[in-house]
Amino acid sequence: MNTFPTLGAAVLYLNGFHYGKHLNRLNFLARTNPDWVMTTAQGMYDHKPIMEHDRPTYATMLGTAIDLRYCEAYNEVH
Repeated sequence: MNTFPTLGAAVLYLNGFHYGKHLNRLNFLARTNPDWVMTTAQGMYDHKPIMEHDRPTYATMLGTAIDLRYCEAYNEVH
């Protein structure tokens, strides 16, 4: 089941973990790799109860994943 009806909703959900820090990268990934954005958002949402005890660690891991995926996608495009 997909919790996010639109790609924009998934971007906003992931953006909430970093208060806008990775918004430009998330928007780029939404254009170049929308499946990754949707899958990542759904995975984070599905594991929400697990994350609650250590949200900063999961936010850091998400930020690293966004940075790595962005670099891969950017290098493929350019």
